[in-house]
Amino acid sequence: MNKKIVANVGGNPVYEYEIDDMIAAYSQRGQNFNTPEGRESILEQVISKKLLLLDAQKNLLEHNAEFK
Repeated sequence: MNKKIVANVGGNPVYEYEIDDMIAAYSQRGQNFNTPEGRESILEQVISKKLLLLDAQKNLLEHNAEFK
């Protein structure tokens, strides 16, 4: 597992292994993302997910009846 930090989102690190895991989850198709441009695209997706999670936590969405 590669614990190299490739980005930081709201004080939370994004590790290179997170990108590797997403590429592996795509199975055969994932190899198309195993290029510098593809890895950058995956990194942007990971960052977006972490930003959404931070926003949800900040706004206490888990306590919102509509969210449940």
